[in-house]
Amino acid sequence: SATRTFADVHAAIRGLGGSLSPPFDFDPEVSERLALMSRAAYCADRADLLAWTCENCKMSGLTVEPGSVRNFSGRAVASNYGFIAKLLAPAPFANACLLALRGSHSPNDLLVDVNEVQTAVPQDWGCSSCYVHAGFLSAWLDLEKNVADALRASSCESQGTGLFLTGHSLGAALATLGAWSLRHRHGFNVSTIYTYESPRVGTTEFVSAWDADLSQSIPSFRVTSEDDPVQFVPCFFGRYMHVQYQVHYRRSGAYEVIGQRESPCKEPTTIIKAAIQARWGEHCHAPYLPSNNLCWCTG
Repeated sequence: SATRTFADVHAAIRGLGGSLSPPFDFDPEVSERLALMSRAAYCADRADLLAWTCENCKMSGLTVEPGSVRNFSGRAVASNYGFIAKLLAPAPFANACLLALRGSHSPNDLLVDVNEVQTAVPQDWGCSSCYVHAGFLSAWLDLEKNVADALRASSCESQGTGLFLTGHSLGAALATLGAWSLRHRHGFNVSTIYTYESPRVGTTEFVSAWDADLSQSIPSFRVTSEDDPVQFVPCFFGRYMHVQYQVHYRRSGAYEVIGQRESPCKEPTTIIKAAIQARWGEHCHAPYLPSNNLCWCTG
């Protein structure tokens, strides 16, 4: 893709300001299936995940091509982890591929989370003015080659094969970066993105380019819950913002699709919000899943 100049990015910022309705409908059934896949990503190296007999696999109702489930770790950091699968049914998953990325799981992941300084994205991402969270980018780049190799091994780059991306927490941040990388650097047909309880990933310039390129062209939803504190961080003095579109769940299970871009955060306000909302266990409790649990492998 053509490199986005500083002027291009700021045109995108102006074009995406104000209140917008998402160009695609949020599908709670699709969301529940993908939330189960985000939870399944915590089941690292389990034989029942690879055999697609795990509890999350069965609860999702997704059927996969036999032998297509492949897991992978980072090249340098083993705790970076995810899995892919070639999906057969039901619609809209038929003849598509799935990439699910695991959330924070080890002390090393916590070091990734707090390394929030800004760093430029790789030049061949085609986003010359874009800066993102250094820890998240480092973790994605550690996984990237193994992800792309696994997708190609399952014929996920075939023409017309869509790619669903999902993840919870750190996995949500990696899915956000991975969506851009896999589309622009590797040429995969990224078709749908649902993430859960994501932190902020990049600066205004990156978010504006990401929104113009992805959330305006494919279903892209960032699902949050009422009591989760991670949605408020990091702020980095107002430089980091969330990608569109937010779907916010109340404790009751009622949800609202929010079309308006968030205002730039303020560091003192962010600290206060996170402190008030400091029930960190709620980061794992999801009113959009029957078992109300996202962080632990079940079954």
